[in-house]
Amino acid sequence: MNISNILLHLSLIEKIGPATIDKLVQGFYSFGEKLNNKLDLFSNVYSLSINDLVHYSGININLATRIYNGLKDSKLLENELNLLEKNQIRFVTVLDGNYPSLLKEIYLPPTLLYIKSKDQNFNFINNSIAVVGARKCDNYGIRVVNNIVPDLVKMGYDIVSGGAYGIDAVAHKSCLIDEYNVGKTIAVLGSGLLNLYPRENIKLFEQILLSGGALISPFSLNTPPTAGNFPARNRI
Repeated sequence: MNISNILLHLSLIEKIGPATIDKLVQGFYSFGEKLNNKLDLFSNVYSLSINDLVHYSGININLATRIYNGLKDSKLLENELNLLEKNQIRFVTVLDGNYPSLLKEIYLPPTLLYIKSKDQNFNFINNSIAVVGARKCDNYGIRVVNNIVPDLVKMGYDIVSGGAYGIDAVAHKSCLIDEYNVGKTIAVLGSGLLNLYPRENIKLFEQILLSGGALISPFSLNTPPTAGNFPARNRI
């Protein structure tokens, strides 16, 4: 199995997050270098025992047991891969060359990003500016965004925001001025891409996709918009 799918499978295991996966990756690669094949352990992770997982990565026995059992659940991965194909959603992992380079610089970047875009060649190499603000924004905030964003779009910048109420939605809409002046915008969501939130912005999300932009999430496809997701989303 390829490394990307292994990382996807690991990310789907309950209570296994980027910190644990990073420790697993670093441990495997460290031992792999000694074996002159840093991918060998990773490629054979499904054949490792609980004790192997502890030995090679340094994680505790409880986490190793959780990972071991999760990797034995082949349906966990199969179901997600089927949903990805059915809904034309793809993903990139932190080990991939097309993962956003600046995002790799933050502390414990998300293991993977799910991407929904009508542009099959969509990537993260363009200049981007994040626009964030209050959900309960006032008229002044709206006016400022509507004054600034269109000029940034004309200068070739993609606008990134969170797809939420308030300034987020205003920033996205400011890229979609009219059919003659449409900029690309990226919505980074605090829920899975098959559980879009907020529901009131569904039409906006559709416009983002039609304009060549993208919806992005670090969460598995059906993840609900729980409160703890949004601080993690904000880092992206």
